[in-house]
Amino acid sequence: MKPRLYSSFEEIDSQLKILRLRTAIDKQSITYNYNKLKVLLYPNNILAEIKNTFKERLIAYVLGRYYHFF
Repeated sequence: MKPRLYSSFEEIDSQLKILRLRTAIDKQSITYNYNKLKVLLYPNNILAEIKNTFKERLIAYVLGRYYHFF
């Protein structure tokens, strides 16, 4: 990575402000994704997801097996 050259302290301050904002956004994104993952890993949610997947596969199997009769 090529070092960036600055011509004034205002440019440096501006770049630092941008980097601080990006860091804050990244931290918020990590926090959001962590909380979302915690909710997804609740036992009730895991069981519901397993049930839905089973239903989808069962329907696909039945339709695939008996589709030629219709």
